[in-house]
Amino acid sequence: TEFTISLTKGGNQVLRALNDSNPSIQQSPDAVVNALVGGLHYEININSTNQVAGQPFSMQVLYKNGVGDVVQSANHLVRLRAVWAATLQAAPGELEVTSFNLISGQRTFTQSFNRAGKIRFKVQDDFGTDEAFSDVLTFVAGRAAHLNLTSAKTEVGGEQETEISLTVTDAAGNPKPNKEAQFAIVSGTGSLSTPTALTDSAGIARVTFRGGRVPEVNRIRATVDSLNTSTEVVVNLTPSSFADGEVVNYPNPFGVESPVTHIDYYLSEDANVTLKIFDLFGNLVWSKEITAGARGGQGRVGNSHPNSVPWEGVNDRGQKVGNGGYILVAKADANGKIIMNTKRKIVVVR
Repeated sequence: TEFTISLTKGGNQVLRALNDSNPSIQQSPDAVVNALVGGLHYEININSTNQVAGQPFSMQVLYKNGVGDVVQSANHLVRLRAVWAATLQAAPGELEVTSFNLISGQRTFTQSFNRAGKIRFKVQDDFGTDEAFSDVLTFVAGRAAHLNLTSAKTEVGGEQETEISLTVTDAAGNPKPNKEAQFAIVSGTGSLSTPTALTDSAGIARVTFRGGRVPEVNRIRATVDSLNTSTEVVVNLTPSSFADGEVVNYPNPFGVESPVTHIDYYLSEDANVTLKIFDLFGNLVWSKEITAGARGGQGRVGNSHPNSVPWEGVNDRGQKVGNGGYILVAKADANGKIIMNTKRKIVVVR
């Protein structure tokens, strides 16, 4: 015979079947039943609501009944997930302990989570117990572990500016806010708007770089704690976007504020270069021969600057030329191939 019974008390109960109307029928063997009180639920205890991403902390999970007692007979599997506190949606990041078995209705263990933000932990099982959530935990970034230094422009003109950005993150890639960074120019004549800057909420510190007045490579270094990294900004008075084989000079006119003009050009490859300056009557005033690969005869490959040849406004005998216009004829020969053949007017005003 099968029938349903209800128990009004939890814990271990002894069940015995008797037939009061017919005592001659032998009673059943005793059966021990562990009766669970309703309202089964989980509780999560964590030593602090403020945690550091990637650092260990103590966590306890309890399985309790409706009157708040730990269910001593519970030894089942429990799963843990990290969720965003605001949405209860899955949060990215690595949770060290994601599942475990209860021991006598509870488990205490060391946990860690490597994502910064407002987080809750969710507890689940396979027995239909309602999901439970921890209090809101605030995880902040760990110590600075990675630096990434970039420039908005890799090339600027003389006295032009560009923004330098340093991103500071911990080992898990969390941005490190309110972190002081030091900046310095270790080579070059450029300048920075400030030697120190604090990172913002995205872990980024920014300074402004200003190029000097000469073509050069500026190396900028950023330091946070014991970490440092660097980047380069090329200062070109003639930008690298300038076409191969074209010639420009600066300043032009020259002779008052600057006694020298610089003749700049890019070559597609190393080449023998001939520069000649004539007066407006066609008389040769000044000339210069440059061999392939030497300064003034270099191709773009491996050279971040244009070829730059100074002319001090003198003739081949070293005498100053008079005011007026002059014609520059620039030619370049690479293994018998003409890769530059151009003219430009240069004006001298003293």
